[in-house]
Amino acid sequence: MQDLITNIFGREIRTSTDCAELSEHIWLVTGKKISPTTLKRFFGVITDRGVIGNSSLLILKEYVGGYKRNVNLSNQEIQLIKDFYSIEVSDINDFNYQKACGNIARRIIENENLLIKMSGFLAKNKSAQIYFFERFPMIDLLANENYLKSLRQYAYSKKTNESYIYFYSLRILGAFLKKNEAALSDAFQKLSKYKLNSLLHPFIQGRYISSNLMYYHFINDKKNFNKWKDFAVKNELTIPRGNGKEAYFPMYQYILIDCFNLLGEYDLSYQFFKICEYDYKFNYSSPIEPGYYESFDLMKSYCYYNLGYKEEAKRIFKKITVSNLLFIHQKYYMFFYNFLKSKFSTENNNNQKLVEETKFIYFKNI
Repeated sequence: MQDLITNIFGREIRTSTDCAELSEHIWLVTGKKISPTTLKRFFGVITDRGVIGNSSLLILKEYVGGYKRNVNLSNQEIQLIKDFYSIEVSDINDFNYQKACGNIARRIIENENLLIKMSGFLAKNKSAQIYFFERFPMIDLLANENYLKSLRQYAYSKKTNESYIYFYSLRILGAFLKKNEAALSDAFQKLSKYKLNSLLHPFIQGRYISSNLMYYHFINDKKNFNKWKDFAVKNELTIPRGNGKEAYFPMYQYILIDCFNLLGEYDLSYQFFKICEYDYKFNYSSPIEPGYYESFDLMKSYCYYNLGYKEEAKRIFKKITVSNLLFIHQKYYMFFYNFLKSKFSTENNNNQKLVEETKFIYFKNI
């Protein structure tokens, strides 16, 4: 068990400081306390006659619960990934480095045991915090407990308001798609401790507002739902636009359009699409993954179809190539793609397999 704990934590446990930090990390993952002194005994940092109690062992088992060591994992491969994330990047918008990190991120999430084994390192490494967690939010994995654990480790390792908002917003989206009211309420209460401000990244602002919209829609609180709809429109006026580094893609609008489509607010989606057409220049050489443009067109087709602009929706749909959808949310957007495909062809809309794979039961009847 010691080796597995070390792998999850991300480094060897050799000192009193290591044990104190591991104690905090165990609390973050499990919500249960185990003292640094107990961990010192467990890892042999101190030698005395103290006995490790069954309750402490149960907490440690919960910490590694569900984790399995994969003997086929190459330690050399893991070290290469760690070395890559340890490269100092002079420009945070270095798109070549970002694309390479995207390939690595894809490799990690395709092997859940690799994610488990590297989660501690990824959560603490500054480059991985940006280029694994922030640039590549794994929407398709928001019902996966191991991914959520690693995301929680990231947020509580980075310890910024933005990282906490990001984590709890993704938890809310996952709980909403799973139709898990208890998890949704818990995440929303924790998100509410943090306040929205204009200094936050447009993606984060969009996530925060979308989280409120989803929560109030879920509990059928029309007053607060309408309040946040109005705020989403008002706040949009404060978002940078143009073609500079800070506004090369309509990040805020993208997140809100996705949310509006999800909640059936197609008029607002249409309004935001028009803003994007007028105020942003789409630049395929900008530092954003091309797959975002593909999903943007898919959302537009879905919105237009539900507003009755069916010929325009069909024209847009015909241009979409499924393989171009970004790997982080390909299954999520396939729900919308399959719906449209069933409307524009004789094929049935069979999303049952996708529901089983993602556990997004919200789409069961789409």
